[in-house]
Amino acid sequence: MFSDNDKETILQALWRDKMHVAPRAFELSPPSVQEHFEYALQATDIVLDTLRPFPTGLLRLWRDAPRSHVVVTHRSSGYRPGPQPWRDGQLESVCYVSLGDLCEEKKRAMVAVFHLLDHVWGSWGAVGKPWLSDGGGVTELLRRVGQRFVKIQSLGYGHEELGVCDPHDYFAHGLWMYFQARQRLNVLDPLLEKLYRGTLLRGNLW
Repeated sequence: MFSDNDKETILQALWRDKMHVAPRAFELSPPSVQEHFEYALQATDIVLDTLRPFPTGLLRLWRDAPRSHVVVTHRSSGYRPGPQPWRDGQLESVCYVSLGDLCEEKKRAMVAVFHLLDHVWGSWGAVGKPWLSDGGGVTELLRRVGQRFVKIQSLGYGHEELGVCDPHDYFAHGLWMYFQARQRLNVLDPLLEKLYRGTLLRGNLW
């Protein structure tokens, strides 16, 4: 079992190694966004605080992934697999997190982050390889979770309510609802709520 200190150590490593701020992200954001933050790097704390409920073992898998980064930007939030330009080089498999989204539409920003994690847990974020929600998994247990998710997603429960039809989106929007309105998710798709509660977010499994 992991301790609280273990989780804090991993979160600090993620902040140090996986979190970045695009040049002039703060200056190029609208004035209303600049008023919300004291500085752009503050956004990385918001992202990590939102991820804090995840089991320490799952966060460790992201820490250990050879790719997969978060870049805070003034542009729209979104996850981009594969090589992405970064300063004088590149980063691979990048989730762009908009400062504007974090203060005005946090769900949009965090859905992008959940897409990143979906890909990391599915195949370490390798371009062209399966995400967890495709049935992938970097461990045998995660593969079983991914395969169960594929079966649950194919039933179509909650798709119309969440406004999604893609398994990647269903996974990410479902996770957001689990943290924000778990009872509602249990009504929309009790199998998905049970999958998250009993496997993915069950700390003693990881």
